[in-house]
Amino acid sequence: MYSSLSKWSLFGFVLSCLLVLSLIPSTWAQYEAEPTQYYLHQKNVNDIQFTEQTTSYLKGTWSYYDQELISQPNRKLPSKTTELPISFQELTGSNTGYGTFVGHFKIPDEFIGRRLAIHIPNQNCAYRVYLNGDFLVRLGDVADNAGAQQTENAPRIAYFVPDSPYFTLSIQASNFNNLRGGLESPMHIGIAKTINRHYQQLMMSIAMICGVVFGVGMFTTMLSMFRGSDERNSKSIFVFGIFILFLALHNLFTAPYAYTTFLDINWLWGIRLEYLFIYLAVIFFF
Repeated sequence: MYSSLSKWSLFGFVLSCLLVLSLIPSTWAQYEAEPTQYYLHQKNVNDIQFTEQTTSYLKGTWSYYDQELISQPNRKLPSKTTELPISFQELTGSNTGYGTFVGHFKIPDEFIGRRLAIHIPNQNCAYRVYLNGDFLVRLGDVADNAGAQQTENAPRIAYFVPDSPYFTLSIQASNFNNLRGGLESPMHIGIAKTINRHYQQLMMSIAMICGVVFGVGMFTTMLSMFRGSDERNSKSIFVFGIFILFLALHNLFTAPYAYTTFLDINWLWGIRLEYLFIYLAVIFFF
């Protein structure tokens, strides 16, 4: 009798747990694409080719919905055909504005079910990327007004596993900076490990160059200090060494923002340090 009650209690406990779990909203995006028939009826499906060791530009024909923030294509809304990369100035005649870019793509069948990645360099706008209508990655806060929008300066890598050779990307973008704005840096797509390797090689090369330049600046500064201020040109060598130090630091905080790989600081501080180091470098140069 007690054994039977224990089994029913265990069964009830498991059922309760399953019920509670079913009520928790899922945070896993499935990225399910539309049926193949849907893409066969689309006018512009961009065929992108890459291999195990190479990547491809995520370029081609996109539909742009001006002053619309949507996550999927909408035939009821007006749109115009464009290509990326492009600035808002070229697209609309103004650096400020907001809208959504929608593109359809086809990848080689051999990469279905493989972990792919999209490398998005720093863009001159805030953006949100959707894959088949599901949220994928963002930078800053996209908005339809300057007060609510927030821009950041950093590259992003988005990962996904396609279940079909076809997929749709929707990129919401907004910018209210009068100087520059838009998706002006080309994006790359490929296998995740290849994208990661290329990104790491880029950041490591920048870090190594900055390290070498910084080392030269330190050596020059220390050399002038050991020579003493009475030696000829010691002060000039010291100032030149400081200039090299600030130049090396500035290169870390400028595009493609290599500092983001090893420093977790607010993007506003990144911008402040970028301008601070270049101002100091200019001061010591002259």
